[in-house]
Amino acid sequence: DIPIQFRVKGKWTPEMEGTVSVTPVGESVMDQRSAGARTDRFPLTFVKQDGDEAIFGAVVPGANTHNIVYAARLADGRTRYPSEMHLVPRPVVTKNAAWVLLPEFCGTRPEGGRYEVPQPRGDVIGIPGSKVRIEFAVDGPRHKAWLELRGPEKLDDKRSEEDVPSAEVPKGEPLPMAIKEAGSGYVAEATFDLVDGLSGYRMIVKDEHGFENKPQPRRAIRLVPEDPPTVTLLRDTFSDGASFDVEGMPVPLFKKDQKKRSQIRIPYVCFGPYGLGKAQVLYRVLREHESGKEPEEEEAWVRAPLPEMQAGRTAGAFDLKTGVFQNTGDGQSVPFHAMPADDPRQLGRTRGGGRVHLDINGLIDSKGNPRQLKSGDRIEYCIEVYAQHREPAMSTPVARSETRVTQVLDEKAFLAWFQALQDEDQRVKDLEKKQKGIFERK
Repeated sequence: DIPIQFRVKGKWTPEMEGTVSVTPVGESVMDQRSAGARTDRFPLTFVKQDGDEAIFGAVVPGANTHNIVYAARLADGRTRYPSEMHLVPRPVVTKNAAWVLLPEFCGTRPEGGRYEVPQPRGDVIGIPGSKVRIEFAVDGPRHKAWLELRGPEKLDDKRSEEDVPSAEVPKGEPLPMAIKEAGSGYVAEATFDLVDGLSGYRMIVKDEHGFENKPQPRRAIRLVPEDPPTVTLLRDTFSDGASFDVEGMPVPLFKKDQKKRSQIRIPYVCFGPYGLGKAQVLYRVLREHESGKEPEEEEAWVRAPLPEMQAGRTAGAFDLKTGVFQNTGDGQSVPFHAMPADDPRQLGRTRGGGRVHLDINGLIDSKGNPRQLKSGDRIEYCIEVYAQHREPAMSTPVARSETRVTQVLDEKAFLAWFQALQDEDQRVKDLEKKQKGIFERK
């Protein structure tokens, strides 16, 4: 609706009522009496007193035209000349888009600048240290635009999701946006830090006539904690396609003069939504509990950093199902590998893994002393993976895999275990053969 007001001088009373005549441009007020002329009339009523004068007004419905001509009449008075009004639509916000600019510890794109993550429908969800870039289309370079950042009036860390949220209010002054050419049109753009205390933003645009958009669209903002990486130990076999699972298999303890290596193979895979930083293997020797005695305190974990391995020219693709490269041999290890992104413009190092070969002849205890193992000892181990490094280092999210336990046997005990395994395998095959013969005779 369009409010039109007139200043009335002379004799007047609040009870007076007049009319306002409105004619679309192209139909002259002077020719209203001619055939086919279209003029709408609206009541003109008292609005307020202003000294010895009065303000009378009318409300005219919005017209589907760009101009109108109007005149007013009140008692025996009238406007001296018709007036013309140019009607323009209010500016609107269209094509709203938002991106989260990931923290600096996630790295930068080849051309410079932070990695960006598009935000569907303009609603923003990001982690601490991020920035937010907002963009929307405007009709022309003479328009001005602002972002009104909003947040709860009162911050209450103890408030639960079931509690009624505090009223949302503007946070600081509106943020001016830059108007720039984009393709065949223009866009408004602004960037701000994603900080605690923000819950949304409103988009405001004003045209060259001083009219603002109404309503002013609001979008949500959520600051969420960074999820830690995930790391999982993989199933391991003797070779590709083998059905025998290495998990649970004891490790032979060779004498040092035999020049044979006793190793525990630990394949794993890891994922980090904001990039993987480093990995390490944790191990300790479990203490035997003797019946009738109090359980001894568990040994502290020993941490061994895992060097990162890059893909060589002949390594082949990294396989997340095995934790090694396509051409990695059974006797080769891949301590830790973080996969780059297929598109360098996208964040990489979000997937990785490896296959650790833990040499049990080189183990140490938590004090750094060499560990002497004996047949029957059990070694517990797991993999720990960190997100991308940042300062302070203690704030870096870290995750740990499930643990596994492998028993150490001397050569004689290991051969006995292996013989028992073969005997059991043969009994299973013989049973399957007998069952097959019974069904064939039927």
